[in-house]
Amino acid sequence: HVSDNYYLLGYLNSALVAYVLSLTSGLQKHYVYIRPVPVLDLSPSAKDDIASAAREAVEIKQRWDSTSETSPLFSSLALIPLSNHATVAAVGKVYRAQWERDTVRLREHRTKINQTVFDATDLGSEDFAEIEKLTASFPPDVPSADALGLESDGGEALAVALVSYCVGCVFGRWDVRTVTGELRQTVLPD
Repeated sequence: HVSDNYYLLGYLNSALVAYVLSLTSGLQKHYVYIRPVPVLDLSPSAKDDIASAAREAVEIKQRWDSTSETSPLFSSLALIPLSNHATVAAVGKVYRAQWERDTVRLREHRTKINQTVFDATDLGSEDFAEIEKLTASFPPDVPSADALGLESDGGEALAVALVSYCVGCVFGRWDVRTVTGELRQTVLPD
């Protein structure tokens, strides 16, 4: 069942499982180390909460990856409403605002997954503090690490990033026939 897959994806990416794996496997995360990870017996509603948060996080990541020219999932141009904005800087602000909103949503989904898993345990506050110490060292949850020109607030750097992106789309992996309907858009895997 699809929701079971999302539940397992969310559970296996929870802070609790990351902590267990850090204790048992070091940098290598092969099935030999993942197979013995205990799966908590959660209520159906808790499993649904985890599955829903994981599904929404995957959808955010897939949407950004599908518009990232350097991603293997690249299938379409970033949908930035250019006609509504007078300057490159204005376009950049709209794009950055969407990236920031999706970053917040990813953090909320991660928090929901972790809290749901933690609620199902008998761990104390000291245990949670130890797990939080580990997860604080993880890279931040962001929609896309290579998002178009987000290292700048606009101006020349953003203009260069936009031109580079457009050239990459034209001469790279993107095919205009996906927009005209001649070629079916790639369906992103679950």
